[in-house]
Amino acid sequence: MVPLRCRPGAPPMHLTDAFCIETGSLKQKGEPFVCLAAHGQFSTMSEGAIMYPMPSGDPSVATMVLSSVWTMAAVTTIFLGLRIYCRAVRTTKMWWDDYLLIGGWMFLLLATSLQTVIYRKGYLVTTLTGPVIMPANLASDTAMKLSLALSKTSFALTLLRFATGWARYVVISAAFVMDAMCIAHSILVWRANCGATDPHTFGPCWSADSGLWMNMVGSIVSALTDFILAMIPIKVVWGLQMIKREKAGVAIAMGIGCLAGSVAIVKAGESHAAARAVGTDFSRRLAVLSIWIHAEPNATIVAASIPVLRVLLRDAKAYYAGKYRSGSKYIKSEGEFHSRTTSRANRVSGLNSDDGSEAVIVSAVPTLHKMICLPKSYTDIEEYGNDLLNFVETPLVRQISGGIHVNDALIYNAWEALPSEWTDWWSSLPDHRLAQQDLIDSIEESAAATSRDQDTETDSAMEPLRGRPESLSKWLEKLQALSLPRVQRTIQTINLPEVLTSRMKTKKIAEVSTAVAYIRSVCETNNITHIVDMGSGQGYLSVALAYLFPELRVLAIDGSESQIAASKACAASLEVPDSRIQHLVRHIDGTPPLAKEIAAWAVGERCMLVGLHACGNLSEHMLRYFIATPFITCLGAVGCCYNHIVPRSVSCPDGFPISSKMRARDVALSATALMTGCQAPNNWERAVLTKEESAYSRRRFYRALLEKVFYDKGIELDKENRPIWGVRKGDTASFTSFASRAMDCLGIDRSKISEEELRAYEEQYKGHDGKVAILWTLSVLCCKVVESVIALDRYWVLAENGGRNVDVLPIFDYRISPRNLMLVADKSSE
Repeated sequence: MVPLRCRPGAPPMHLTDAFCIETGSLKQKGEPFVCLAAHGQFSTMSEGAIMYPMPSGDPSVATMVLSSVWTMAAVTTIFLGLRIYCRAVRTTKMWWDDYLLIGGWMFLLLATSLQTVIYRKGYLVTTLTGPVIMPANLASDTAMKLSLALSKTSFALTLLRFATGWARYVVISAAFVMDAMCIAHSILVWRANCGATDPHTFGPCWSADSGLWMNMVGSIVSALTDFILAMIPIKVVWGLQMIKREKAGVAIAMGIGCLAGSVAIVKAGESHAAARAVGTDFSRRLAVLSIWIHAEPNATIVAASIPVLRVLLRDAKAYYAGKYRSGSKYIKSEGEFHSRTTSRANRVSGLNSDDGSEAVIVSAVPTLHKMICLPKSYTDIEEYGNDLLNFVETPLVRQISGGIHVNDALIYNAWEALPSEWTDWWSSLPDHRLAQQDLIDSIEESAAATSRDQDTETDSAMEPLRGRPESLSKWLEKLQALSLPRVQRTIQTINLPEVLTSRMKTKKIAEVSTAVAYIRSVCETNNITHIVDMGSGQGYLSVALAYLFPELRVLAIDGSESQIAASKACAASLEVPDSRIQHLVRHIDGTPPLAKEIAAWAVGERCMLVGLHACGNLSEHMLRYFIATPFITCLGAVGCCYNHIVPRSVSCPDGFPISSKMRARDVALSATALMTGCQAPNNWERAVLTKEESAYSRRRFYRALLEKVFYDKGIELDKENRPIWGVRKGDTASFTSFASRAMDCLGIDRSKISEEELRAYEEQYKGHDGKVAILWTLSVLCCKVVESVIALDRYWVLAENGGRNVDVLPIFDYRISPRNLMLVADKSSE
């Protein structure tokens, strides 16, 4: 209870307004203080007299306070109880943040009980002080501060489970400031108020109003820390690749700590209002303030519990919506699931995940090969490899896959360098898009081509293609015949629960549902319980494995702190315990130090090394770890981003190729060829001849034409520091507008090339747009053979270094995920 000083010149007051306690001889300033003495008579008081607020005399004050604080305590107890149920019963794992939150709740109940005691003694109703009231009030305040400190520290510990880098320092700093403030307040509140003779003792003290002002400042600091801590998970979650609706829901659930911050702001306002109140109004203000003081730790505990309750919300949704949706990929019928895309029925089994929901495995036994599955016309890998490498080393393939880049086509007359019977036939077609579509269709695998949707073309429209030169047809047939098969093999998949798919896009759902089923089957077959996910990114694969299969232990490794933070946030939101998934921020470079860290985590257990779209050289580093690390006995790696592969050189002796066979042949792929390997023209939208040609095609032609202009004018560009610039919609309206935009962005003086010259170039090369378009299509047409060379190099390096059952497995549907080749192998642990 904080006393108020009498104000100079205050008018006489009635007994029901205030008490005044004379403090004794203080220095007189000649200005009288008029207030009510303790015995109820008017008197003139010296400066420094202490005026306590009068009891309100209204029993409803106690009723208001006690009903409010106990209602809040009951609601908080329910939320905390549900959190503990979800943690202890549903996930069978509690952590330090749970125990701290329970400790905060216990101190909250103690504070609420002490408040009940003092209000039953008549506090703020019939009396203000007493041998029980003041100590109990101060003890209640101390318990409240400790409750606040423990509950906020609990939330900070939760954040530390997935925060990385600067975010960790922010969380630790915010928690330290909040805890230090609460502890300091708990100690200082027991010091005497200045001038009070009863019940406090004389000695070092605070001024009369300091307690309220300190409470106000503390509330502001508390609010700031709440908002800072709440923003961290929101920032992490908002960076995830999720459906926006689901992303917003997760971000709101994890960032609901803002609720406690809002309560702290209101509490600060009430502290300010109480500090300015006098008489019985002060008593009422103090009663309202005590409610808001209780509200903050209650709000903190509730806010910390809500994200955990998503498990119960999912159960409720599943119960009312039905376990199986009519629009799902598989339809349940008498214990079986019938695929919508096949007539074969597949027996299924259920897996119980952490939240109790069932993840359905469509149990088609995987078709595993003892060696690589070659194109149909080959049975010997040596023969196939020799033909493949001979093909990619031919002058024609060298030219179209990087010898002459399409941007330089007009400079080096790339069209004239092609076989004349090909170019003559292409030039005879009424629309160059017919030639492009014909080239793309020619590399389609026959199994996939039978189901291709041809609704955009008619037989009459495709009639001109019947005159294709025989030499071109044979070349295209060879191109298709040398490509490793891409048709997805029959393997098991899992219908992932919505809690996992909510943050995935369609492509990622298809990949993860297949990959987790395959990885688990390999682990079961080889008695493996530990999985190392390299290049784990946001944890789509690693978190799904840890969530779906409690017997597995997963180590997720990535070089990006932000990616690991997102993965940690996902695991934390799903209540996946740390014992089942660990995260490691490390640059993966194939060197021994990382292998030692993995060994320390595995503690002697055999491991499977996996990577879902390991970018560039990362796949090669994974193969090195598999080869060199004895306890890693199984491998499953899907590569991507071949343009990031580093070719072998003096400065990079470990670059591509990595197998002895290809190094012996001095195989080399240009940067353009590696980029070609990333393409998937069979997945492009089919040409519709009745529609206008795309702006992209026009931009591609303008780019080649501009390179020709620069070349003729002797304008050299800085190849190392070219600025990044984008083409706006209006920039492709004409070549002059495109060139003007480009020169401005590249810092080229427009006076060097006049608009008349630009128009002259456009007129001179009119009709070359179709040629450039066909050259571009030819450049990406070799995508599958380039990827086959890369896959074969990796296959050979595994076979050369003790790998068993090495295979290149088309694990995904090429239409959905064109980078669908998984390198798989196993080896002895000895």
